[in-house]
Amino acid sequence: MTLRLCLTVAFLMSAVVANWWLTVLIGIVLIGLFQAYITLILGGVLMDVLFGAPMAPLWGFQYLYTALFLILVGLSWYLHRTLSE
Repeated sequence: MTLRLCLTVAFLMSAVVANWWLTVLIGIVLIGLFQAYITLILGGVLMDVLFGAPMAPLWGFQYLYTALFLILVGLSWYLHRTLSE
């Protein structure tokens, strides 16, 4: 429980102050160890609220981090469901 709390706080803090790749790395660890899906999606929304901007190469799409974390959650759910059978 303590490890999960520490990783969640580290993830949310890194979403605000760290590079995006560190946040994604901590998010992958959270999914792998604890299946913390809601935390990852909230972190993506937080990053998009703070740093999101429309991107011309993506036709003005501005929710890149939320989409990235939703893809990670979907892949994790699929792999967990497939490998546990």
